[in-house]
Parts: sequence; C-alpha cells; structure tokens
Amino acid sequence: MTSKRKRLNLKEKSDVLEVTEKEKLSVRSLAERFRVGETRISELLKDKEGIRKITTEKSKKELVDLVANSGSNVSVEEYVKIDDDLSIEEEKLHVSNFIHWDTTEALALSEDNDEESPMEDCKIKDYSEALKYIEN
Repeated sequence: MTSKRKRLNLKEKSDVLEVTEKEKLSVRSLAERFRVGETRISELLKDKEGIRKITTEKSKKELVDLVANSGSNVSVEEYVKIDDDLSIEEEKLHVSNFIHWDTTEALALSEDNDEESPMEDCKIKDYSEALKYIEN
C-alpha cells in the first residue's frame, strides 16, 4: 500500500512560497491548493529563508553545469549576470519567460474544451527587453 502523504519537491516548495507572497493565502488554503497537510505548509513557511537559499544555490549550480558543457566562449559569471538580469526584467514586466503571468495562469487553469483560448493574449508586443541580450 502506498503512502497517502505527499512530499513536496524543491520546485513545489518554492511555488508555495511564491503563492504565499503574492496571494497572502491562509495555511489551510495553501494546504488545499497544494494537496498537503497544514503542518507541512506551516513548517515550510517557518523555513522559507533556508528553502530560498537552497533554491538559489541549486539554480546557480545548474547554470554553471550548463555553461561548462556548452562549449561557449562566454564566462560563467556573464551567464549568471544575464540570468539575474532576465529575472529582474521578468519581475518588472510581470512575466514568466516573457509571457504575462496572467496568461500563464489562464493556460494552467483553462479547460481543453474552452472556446476562448488564453493563447490569444499571449502575443509578445515588445521584444526590446529580451533583444538587448542578443546585441552583444
């Protein structure tokens, strides 16, 4: 018999923290949304700094590994700077991978048989922020 308990992976823990900051939901609402117990959410919120530190270290390590295996002449530090700059731009523009967060959420929540597709709102109108990294 498999366990009924669900364990959150690092990405899911990070998602819980993001939702907590953006939507200010209660522990009970978060537990229902992520299908885990309230105690697990409470413990997660108490250790949010530790989880953020691990998430940051893991993403930088993955980036270093990617650059090391890419055969590029660009330094690791430059890739890290570009990655950080893109994250800042995404926050300023309220986008995720340069698709507006509302559109991303609508896609996640949409039904397959919907007549109106949220993809219609997904047209990127201003590429200038993304293109500044290609010019170099």
